[in-house]
Amino acid sequence: MNHYGEQAQNEVFWRGLSSYEQTSIDLWRRLAATASVIVDGGAHTGLYSLIAGAVNPSATIFAFEPLPKVYDRLVENMRLNLFHAKAEKLALSDASGSTTFHVSSNVVGSSLESRAVEAGASAIVVKTVRLDDYLTRHRLHGVDLMKLDVERHEPAVLRGMGEVLDRSRPTIITEILDNSVGDQIAEAVRNKEYRLFIVKEGEGVFPVSALSPPAGRIGQNFLLCQKKVARELGLR
Repeated sequence: MNHYGEQAQNEVFWRGLSSYEQTSIDLWRRLAATASVIVDGGAHTGLYSLIAGAVNPSATIFAFEPLPKVYDRLVENMRLNLFHAKAEKLALSDASGSTTFHVSSNVVGSSLESRAVEAGASAIVVKTVRLDDYLTRHRLHGVDLMKLDVERHEPAVLRGMGEVLDRSRPTIITEILDNSVGDQIAEAVRNKEYRLFIVKEGEGVFPVSALSPPAGRIGQNFLLCQKKVARELGLR
């Protein structure tokens, strides 16, 4: 990967993958190795997409990143690795079209949700797409594995992939920033036989009954998967 001076790149460069989201990345690596269609929602510069391509070169990988400058870096990293993953300058959402994207001073915190960024953040117009529409356009039936890190817009992404959830019930690793987002995500997958797990970096993956980040923590990864996948991962 190119180094752009960001914290995650510093940690990976100096200390290796085990230094950054250690448990989440190990989980992602294991899941990506057997997935056929993989979606990286909020790909940023592509760390998770690159890992998926490295462990499973035959997988079909779609990396979505709407912010032009960051998208260009994502494409550069894909080219460096000669992966066939497809980078898309699109934001996953619940409507296909275009809308305002709020650009935070800390770029990784940028979001389609105005409440997710600081006052005075700049704004640009980006193209959006429902994942259901995108897959139909590419004649794909479903998704096996998905990463979601879109700064409080995760519920909208899930609303835009209702057919995918009904049809293929992909395994999802998602960041959740607050209880409201967690509650909406839980509602989106209700009655679809998903099991819920909290991912505690450096500690492990543990079952939970609600998608609630620990008090005082900003950003928490969770795993949503079917019982069969949980069993294959050795989770109870």
